[in-house]
Amino acid sequence: MTGWTFSRVFCVVLAAVLGVRSLSTLIAGADFGVPGAGWRSVWQLIMLAILAIGIVNARWTTRVMVAVAAVYLMATISEVVDTTTLVGIVPVDMRDRYLHPLFAVVAAACAVIDRVRRHVAAPSVR
Repeated sequence: MTGWTFSRVFCVVLAAVLGVRSLSTLIAGADFGVPGAGWRSVWQLIMLAILAIGIVNARWTTRVMVAVAAVYLMATISEVVDTTTLVGIVPVDMRDRYLHPLFAVVAAACAVIDRVRRHVAAPSVR
């Protein structure tokens, strides 16, 4: 399936959100102390690079969604343990406590939906 799947659309949307947020933080003069908003921007740019793979290579889109879901699920679990930072350097705010689980659930849902659609669209061999 090489067209515009749910996963590929979500890659574009999430990449746009993370790109705008990270670049605006960096332009505003992000702090690279520990913890610092600059490290959040680095995290977001890394995720943006991963999402770009899913955007340009349709064969990898579902794999990218699974990876994004796993990363944001781990971030969500980490935020339960340490409510102020991720891995000690990325500050966590109230917005992150809502967005990270949302990103994980939507990414996983997109991957599942696309897998089901691919299975249903495949011709059955009997």
